[in-house]
Amino acid sequence: MKPILASPKALGGLRVAVVMVLAFGILPALAGAQVLYGSLVGNVIDSTGLAVPGATVTITQAETNQSREATTSDTGAYTFPNLAPGTYQVEVALAGFQSFRAPGIQVTQGSAVRIDAKLNVGTLQEAIVVSGTAAVLQTESAAVQARMTSDQIETLPTSGRAFQSFMTLMPGVAQPNYIQAGGINNPSRSMAVSINGQPPQDTVFRFDGVTATNQWFQELQSYSPGTEAIETISVVTNSFDADQGMAGGASVNVQIKSGTNEMRGSAFEYGTGSALRARNYLLPPTSTKGTENKNVFGGTVGGPIVRNKSFYFVSVERADNPNIGVVLNRKINSGLLNIKGNDFLRPVSSGHGHHK
Repeated sequence: MKPILASPKALGGLRVAVVMVLAFGILPALAGAQVLYGSLVGNVIDSTGLAVPGATVTITQAETNQSREATTSDTGAYTFPNLAPGTYQVEVALAGFQSFRAPGIQVTQGSAVRIDAKLNVGTLQEAIVVSGTAAVLQTESAAVQARMTSDQIETLPTSGRAFQSFMTLMPGVAQPNYIQAGGINNPSRSMAVSINGQPPQDTVFRFDGVTATNQWFQELQSYSPGTEAIETISVVTNSFDADQGMAGGASVNVQIKSGTNEMRGSAFEYGTGSALRARNYLLPPTSTKGTENKNVFGGTVGGPIVRNKSFYFVSVERADNPNIGVVLNRKINSGLLNIKGNDFLRPVSSGHGHHK
């Protein structure tokens, strides 16, 4: 039987197939390093400062009561990558030593929080509880970034209820502006943002790790969530990590809220009335204050689908503005459904949409 010799063309196709198989095998591991996750790292030592290998480290997320375990390495180190932002408790246990517990650890997107543990000789029934152990200075990453929490977003005054207006409180961010591109190309009334002197199209916006770029106007986002639906805004302006690609000026990472074991909701209404508006004293006496009236109202609700396993969060916002015509009147301008499941730390599915 004659040996079968592959042609150069066939070998080239085989190489491509092998590369594709390897790429798809590696991608799931790399996909975990998304900008919407954080991590917990640390070292475990004994009272003499020596490393403690083989200790069991358990972390538990307070909002969902989900936990993960790891064992310290030969050097006493541990790491928990791909953690959903939230409040965590870190516990370290090893036979012959007192257990260690650090509650109330805040993990945010794109950050690595270091919690080092020191174990003293004793029994497991004895425990050392430590609070406030998270370092204020970020030492695990060289990225220059600023963050805003949901409490700040919901309580600070905003322009047009656009989350981009909050970014002016961060270093290097110029005043955002609306770009009216014929209406249909900017349905969510996104704002263009210039950071560190770069053009707006060099600012990349991601929602839950997904790039949201308007295909016609790259300086705009194709979708803008309501302020009540946002958990955290993180703006990385320099020394980008590998997962902050495609950003020339800055990478803006918006994390959408998730449900927890407790069912929670909110309702709101924001009104702008001409009767309450003050007339600009620099204008002529014959000028008017205008007649525009606008009301924005909506609500949020989130809770468990299956306790400790899967959760949901829904946000709806609606605007009534009779002054700008029938087309935009009584329009639901943002609807958001976010479902996160029992992988504990990454979204199972996420759907965003506009409805009229």
